[in-house]
Amino acid sequence: MKKLYFILFIICLTTFGLVGCSSGDKAKGSEKEETKAKSEKKEESFKDAKEYRKLNEYMAEHTGGKVKVLHEDGKTREHDLDQLKVKLESYEVVSLKDVGEEFARVFDSEIGGRLVVARFTIHNAGKKDIYFIPAFSLKNRQVDYSKRNEDMFLPTAKQIAAKFDRDNAYVVKAGETVTGYEAYPLTEEVFSESTAILDVPLAMKKKDDYKSIFGTQGKFHISLNEKGAKKLAHNSAFYEDRVIAEDMGDKKMLKEKKGINEKAKLEDIEVTLNGYQFTKFRPNRETGKRFNEFKHGMVLLTAEFTIKNGGKRPVRYFNSTLHMNNKTQTARNEIILDNNLSNEPFKSGESRKMLQVYTLDEEMYEKILKEKEFEIEFGPLYYDGKGNILGKDTVKFPLPK
Repeated sequence: MKKLYFILFIICLTTFGLVGCSSGDKAKGSEKEETKAKSEKKEESFKDAKEYRKLNEYMAEHTGGKVKVLHEDGKTREHDLDQLKVKLESYEVVSLKDVGEEFARVFDSEIGGRLVVARFTIHNAGKKDIYFIPAFSLKNRQVDYSKRNEDMFLPTAKQIAAKFDRDNAYVVKAGETVTGYEAYPLTEEVFSESTAILDVPLAMKKKDDYKSIFGTQGKFHISLNEKGAKKLAHNSAFYEDRVIAEDMGDKKMLKEKKGINEKAKLEDIEVTLNGYQFTKFRPNRETGKRFNEFKHGMVLLTAEFTIKNGGKRPVRYFNSTLHMNNKTQTARNEIILDNNLSNEPFKSGESRKMLQVYTLDEEMYEKILKEKEFEIEFGPLYYDGKGNILGKDTVKFPLPK
């Protein structure tokens, strides 16, 4: 009888052990599947991930080095040059190490460095040919750094410049779409600054005719690491004046008012005050010399307006003045900071937003001005840069608290 109990005990133990092993195998299998799924999901979540992987494999083989992905961004950014649509579809930051001397010299290093690899798409949505040289450049204003595409790192057939007809002045035919990549080397100093800007050049309506240049120069802000991603998220809260567009320094929000929607008329021009922001501004070391007179710090007032031209003539130039401290002090709009860079006038029937920026002494703002009333006097308006004025009238916008 005891022998029978012992046999039954062994059978049970063996059975539960097998079940346990089976469950453990299933758990491990499930874990592997989950890891694989996460990996695939991550790859799918990054736009053009498979293309980048192929480029990285080519780069490693071509340079004899080791490629490691450090940072990636699949968010599409777009800039319109009238009918020409320019997109930065995605980009990644990679480290490239243990390369040959020919490649290492690009990084001012003996072993290699880091690269930004970016994917661009240019589409002509118009009915006429447009001429566009895809001379994108990567810049960092913190350390006065500028680089063009280094064509030695990517296959020629994949580079965007190679997709254009150079013999026909880089024409983009009506309805045509061109997609390709560029690679930009980074120094250690630039990478540590965490962000950079990709400049978008202007286009021409006529072949080899620089007088036919049109549009507004575009800027794609990119992060080089997680620190940079946080910085760009922080900057997205501010109006894109030149301080933000050119990465001239750091801003901190002091006061903001949006949705004001206050309208006024200047002849046939409707001017709408949309909102304003008071920000503390700290210039970076590269741009700080421009603002040496502000010994006690700087505060910027950035106001956003919408201009609607209801007249028959185009309007190009605008003036505005900030009145403060019971109208005993004034400040003029700082053209170098407002970021209104379009070469195109406000045509008849056109409506467009524009910014006005005023510089204030931080100490005076904190001790006196911030509790006082502010008023922006907008106008007069000009047809062109030759002093042809659209009346002498101005309109005033008290800033609501």
